Amino acid sequence: MAFIIFEQTLTMLGLMAVGLWLTKSGAIDEVFTKKLGYVLVNVIVPCLALNGFMDPPEGAQISDFLLSFGLSLLLLVIAAAVGFVAFGRRKPIEAFGNTVINAGFIGVPIVTAVFGPSAMFYVAATVALNNIIQFTYGCWLLTGDTSLIKPKAILTNPVVVASVLGVILFVTGFQLPAPVASGVKIMSNANTAVAMIILGSQLAGLDWKTAFNDVTAFVSIALRLVVAPLLSILVLKVLGFTLTPLVAAIFIDVICPMGVNTAVMAQQFDMDYEHAVKIVCLSTILCVVTMPLMFQLATIVLGS
Repeated sequence: MAFIIFEQTLTMLGLMAVGLWLTKSGAIDEVFTKKLGYVLVNVIVPCLALNGFMDPPEGAQISDFLLSFGLSLLLLVIAAAVGFVAFGRRKPIEAFGNTVINAGFIGVPIVTAVFGPSAMFYVAATVALNNIIQFTYGCWLLTGDTSLIKPKAILTNPVVVASVLGVILFVTGFQLPAPVASGVKIMSNANTAVAMIILGSQLAGLDWKTAFNDVTAFVSIALRLVVAPLLSILVLKVLGFTLTPLVAAIFIDVICPMGVNTAVMAQQFDMDYEHAVKIVCLSTILCVVTMPLMFQLATIVLGS
């Protein structure tokens, strides 16, 4: 499985290269990728979340979803705690990057490549919780302003809405009309390509001469890609978990690099956007090495 993860991360780097080339050639620009990002977050990722409940693994029960919810929350809290202990609000971008992970854009494609499309059911809660944390705790990290935490914004978040609808469909056994279900599936299949093209486009603005001289950036990346996964493995071992498909899928999702929205939110709140892009892009490149290694270590420590 570790080799499959390695292959998938290489594929994603190739897709990022396409985005980089399109931007450098002038075919797309920042305005285009910003609009494409809106489509990704508000249409494609919600379809991805909904699709996971429309085609769950054989024999999946509501108890499996509840377990995935609890386990996802635990491991995401560990990641957030690592970022806060290291940076607090002194370096909010680094703390945010360690909290909000690229679960939807990188984790989901790898999970579905390893376990099949139905495995989206296992990580739907991870993606939804990641979004909720971003717009609550994440907003506070970046601004220190609790008034920006709006329950309405959380409840109307497209990913959250899609996940709730998916749970209702799963519990009731109701099926969407075939044309609608087909449309959701087609849209969800665009997730990886669109997300990686956007990331590649962001790479075009990266100052490579200074990128590798930023010690703080690499410390934050090491915490996200190595320290938090190691702590997750330790906690899973103490709690007696083995690397079942459900646990493995969630683990893959939570060892992903920093989320693209680290840069998006930094730009929204007039913070150091270029620095945010730098740590997101570098963590994405380095995850090609760290994700297979962390998964292989989890396989050895936890067993299957």
